[in-house]
Amino acid sequence: MKKSKNVAVILALLTGFIGGHRFYLGQPLVAVIYIATLILGWKVPSVLAFYALFLGIDFLILLFSSEESFNKEHNKSIQQTETDSTQYHSVSPTSYVNVKEFISQEILNMLKETNQELVQLWDTLRTDEAILEQFKASKVNEEGLKSCYLHDIIKVAQLVKGGEFRGNSMEGITTLLASQNLINNTHEMYIDKDVHEINSLLSQLSLKGLMDSLNALTANGNPMKIDFSINESPKEKVFSDLAFPALLKLMDSKLFDQYAATLYRFGVIVSKSDGKSSKAEEDRLAKIYQLLHQPLPEKVNKSLKINEQKSNETLDEVLTELRGLIALDSVKEEIETLVNFVRIQLEREKQGLKTTPISYHMVFTGNPGTGKTTVARMVAKIYKHLGVLQRGHLVETDRSGLIAEYAGQTAIKTNKSIDEALDGILFIDEAYALVGEGQDSYGNEAVATLIKRMEDDRGRLVVILAGYSQDMQDFLETNPGFKSRINRYIDFADYESKSMLEIFESLCKKSQYVLGPGVKEKLAAHFENAYQNRDKTFGNGRFVRNTFEKVLENQANRVSKEKQITREMLQLIVVEDV
Repeated sequence: MKKSKNVAVILALLTGFIGGHRFYLGQPLVAVIYIATLILGWKVPSVLAFYALFLGIDFLILLFSSEESFNKEHNKSIQQTETDSTQYHSVSPTSYVNVKEFISQEILNMLKETNQELVQLWDTLRTDEAILEQFKASKVNEEGLKSCYLHDIIKVAQLVKGGEFRGNSMEGITTLLASQNLINNTHEMYIDKDVHEINSLLSQLSLKGLMDSLNALTANGNPMKIDFSINESPKEKVFSDLAFPALLKLMDSKLFDQYAATLYRFGVIVSKSDGKSSKAEEDRLAKIYQLLHQPLPEKVNKSLKINEQKSNETLDEVLTELRGLIALDSVKEEIETLVNFVRIQLEREKQGLKTTPISYHMVFTGNPGTGKTTVARMVAKIYKHLGVLQRGHLVETDRSGLIAEYAGQTAIKTNKSIDEALDGILFIDEAYALVGEGQDSYGNEAVATLIKRMEDDRGRLVVILAGYSQDMQDFLETNPGFKSRINRYIDFADYESKSMLEIFESLCKKSQYVLGPGVKEKLAAHFENAYQNRDKTFGNGRFVRNTFEKVLENQANRVSKEKQITREMLQLIVVEDV
């Protein structure tokens, strides 16, 4: 009889502790082992705890396995299935003999702190409204979200090891101990136990089965399946090995830095779990750092990046966030003036008084990294709260999102992008690139389509054009339609060294790093030199982030050479890292 995956999942959830799903799958021997383990370990809390962990892994494997892999595993001859499963799930406890020291007290102490960080990060992820909205749109529940998180944790450890876990893999054991209460949904922590008790328990368990179970959670690759179009070609794709970093980067989530820092610190601890250090391991840690901190390729197609507004965020909260931006004083004043003006005009309208016609379209000028996109997102939220826009989302695009490869297709593509932005803001970065130096016909077609829609949909569409100051002035001269529809221009000045240092310090705070003696002074000199020698391509905030990431790489290379690593060492940045 053909077995149903859905039935197996339900049985695993309801009767898994007595092996009910294994009886259903035609694996009575495995089910008996489940029952025997439960009976023999009933009065041994540590055995029960590991048994609960194993059941949690077993349930997740069934839940997130594909139909194809399920059928391949369970809809073949029962005899073969029983043989495979008996080998896979041998976890019957034995007496406490031949105790091996798997982990040291030092590693255990670090694992306790790491476990707390991983659990806190999970609690933040599962309650973040923007993330929940993304998963809701994809019809993925909290268990699906957790599977993505566990995938990343396990994948980082596998990358440290250089492959899947085998037998008594210290990297696998460390991962198991650090994440067990995430896997089996309990606040009980095995790592709260005495180090000798943990090693005794590890000595009596079938670690091969547990390692195989951990490997199975990443066997099907990244469960989020995010891909990115490169160079405007749908045939050229880049797939991420990790689930959350790329998503958080695309969402421009405030959790990105915390996520990357937490999992990277976990990777460093895993690398020290076997008490050895090698050049190959250092190279793997460097790769992990890049995967976590730079998950998107530089030339990723930015077209149609939609940023939704949080449903419970108030206008005062948005304005507080705006005022909290480092530097940008003149920009913040301009936006607040706009808010006050719109408020008064709307109030006059309510009172039956004459109002002044308002154009909500804007031009943002300035060098890269000065916060143009960040402020555009806030303007979208502000317009929503003021009633200017119904939805208040931001669609971020550039030339690649508006101009097609073939004649006659550009207007269609431009209209499609604009349709996505209706009742919100269409933010066009590097807008001057639409026409280019040669005034190409495709670009002119896109501009003509855009100007027409700005007029036709003026009650539902706000457009913000952004780019270098001089280039934008030249671009706006190419079509008189812009000047008649846009009368608000906001310039984003370059960041001075003081502001760049403040941004660097805020990045450190978010990612739980501490500056040691002399570091602040060296950074201040570095930023001052960069500011004095800047040109139109100066990255401002991006320059600060690149500096921050390079400092963390240097810190990681320094710390990874240490035989014994403490929490303080993982957090401290010293002068030689800069």
